[in-house]
Amino acid sequence: MTDGIFRPMSTNRRQFMLQGAAAAASLMSINSFAKAQQSVQTGLAEVFRQDFQIGTALSNKTLVENDSALLSIVAREFNAITTENALKWSEIHPEPGVWNFAPVDNFVEFGRAHNMQMVGHTFMWHRQTPAQLFSETIQQVDHCNSCHSYQKATSKKALLSALETHTTTVLDRYKKDIYTWDVANEVFEDDGQWRESEWYKIIGSNMLEYAFRFAREAHPKSCLIYNDYHVEKPKKYASIIEKLDAVQKKGVKVDGVGIQCHIKVDQNSPSLKDLETAIVALSQSGYRVHITELDIDVLPNAWEHKGRHVNELTDKNELNPYTNALPPSISQQLSERYRSVFELFIKHRDKIDRVSFWGTTDDESWKNGLPIAGRTSYPLLFDRKKQPKPAYFAVKNLRAAPTP
Repeated sequence: MTDGIFRPMSTNRRQFMLQGAAAAASLMSINSFAKAQQSVQTGLAEVFRQDFQIGTALSNKTLVENDSALLSIVAREFNAITTENALKWSEIHPEPGVWNFAPVDNFVEFGRAHNMQMVGHTFMWHRQTPAQLFSETIQQVDHCNSCHSYQKATSKKALLSALETHTTTVLDRYKKDIYTWDVANEVFEDDGQWRESEWYKIIGSNMLEYAFRFAREAHPKSCLIYNDYHVEKPKKYASIIEKLDAVQKKGVKVDGVGIQCHIKVDQNSPSLKDLETAIVALSQSGYRVHITELDIDVLPNAWEHKGRHVNELTDKNELNPYTNALPPSISQQLSERYRSVFELFIKHRDKIDRVSFWGTTDDESWKNGLPIAGRTSYPLLFDRKKQPKPAYFAVKNLRAAPTP
């Protein structure tokens, strides 16, 4: 109760209140810092643990050089890892009888240590496969007793034997650790037609049946998926479903389809509607969906210059506009694109088993070298200093960190 008379505040009381306000402000600052630290320390895998697995690809360079700074991010953020190149045929089996298991062994050791789901990529692909696999040398003696040699396409029987031996050898070594396998990769064109690869030319339209059969026989309990880009295109996903259904009718189980998801920052490349339609169609056909190689490109399209170096081109500044840093406006677009894509994935979390990025930091992305070399790309969630980008938090903030 007061007598209504104003009395000046004593010096001691004023100091006490000021000190209290300062302490409260300090406490708020400490709490804010702690929350920020907790936000980074709690990885994406933990945040999305009720939705789907969150993964990344590990490069040979990372595996061989044991990049501890990068691997610590991978261990914190992800619960699934994919071999970017280590299991591609030309890497692990470059010549008949020659095997390079060391990078994959390192991959498995890391996955074991951090209790991660491991993904093997891939057995059948039209690239990074030794040319000698598809041809044989024929020796011929002419009428003058001179010996000549020429190359001839290998027989279907020989190629299938090589595929079976390769698949069985790899699976026998790693089947206790690597559960999910991209059995075949990119065998269809965007219009749904078979890609005219050496695999198709020699084996024919039952190539997928053989690839999945060999893998299933070698490891009956594994998760076997087909992997491709531009799966959101209607003719392509329709063809994938049709061909995989045919494989299953032959008694060979196919578990899922991998949508690579190399997309552009432009909201229409592809549109969320097209991506959603493909996810739903695959699920309704009985295939689990895996988002296998997610990255979002902010650079202009340069496929017409494929194989060139950016410095050779007259329009190099237009094709490589962000050599020093990503402008805030473009960074914001990237964040919004990542957020909207993940909103779609969350919406269909009942259909999606895994969302994997094709790399962790911008400097290790394949986008720096393809389709043209020498560009500075920004497609991932961590920058070249291994720091989380705004896009990282745009994704993470869609889900509050679970309470321990």
